Amino acid sequence: MRYFIAWFGLASATLAAAGAEPVDSPAAAYTRTHRLKAKITLNIRNESVQSVLIAVCDQLEEQKYGKLTVVYGPGASVGQKVTVEARDKPLDTVLDEVFKTTGLGYVVLSKEGERSDGWLKITRGKERGYEPGTEPKELPVPAADPVKEAAATEKLDLAKKYIAEGKPDDARVMLNYVLKKYPDTKAATEAKRLVGTLGK
Repeated sequence: MRYFIAWFGLASATLAAAGAEPVDSPAAAYTRTHRLKAKITLNIRNESVQSVLIAVCDQLEEQKYGKLTVVYGPGASVGQKVTVEARDKPLDTVLDEVFKTTGLGYVVLSKEGERSDGWLKITRGKERGYEPGTEPKELPVPAADPVKEAAATEKLDLAKKYIAEGKPDDARVMLNYVLKKYPDTKAATEAKRLVGTLGK
């Protein structure tokens, strides 16, 4: 089943309070933690970016992630020709590889209660999932014991696997384990961000 594409600009999301990090709506969180982490396989040669988007959206539906609607912001030209080879790669990785050569970006729309909630907006720019200025803040992390860092990273990777498999409860348990057991690691910083995307 083909996905619906509309060509129009959408207003940027507004933060609830100045300086506060935005909180994803459930639909946006699902797109960010499930659809963008779904494994995609492509072998496309010299076809348009739009063809790539159609192909990945079809695969998302085939994998039971639901229909992902894609819209285009001003100046986002998806007629550019690209060649893409991917085998079981996360969708966000595939999009990064395609967009870094075409001057395009993408934003997950978080507009709870609106029709566009959870959609993907293609932009003319370098966005990778977030509107400019709303990206999660990277907190400084003190140097950690290499053994602890390796152990925390292993648990973090397992949590990401659960997210990709549609098991948010299992992922949340593993992420909280990393935060409690290895709080002073880089993996814990990413675990904290991922917990925030999963919601309650």
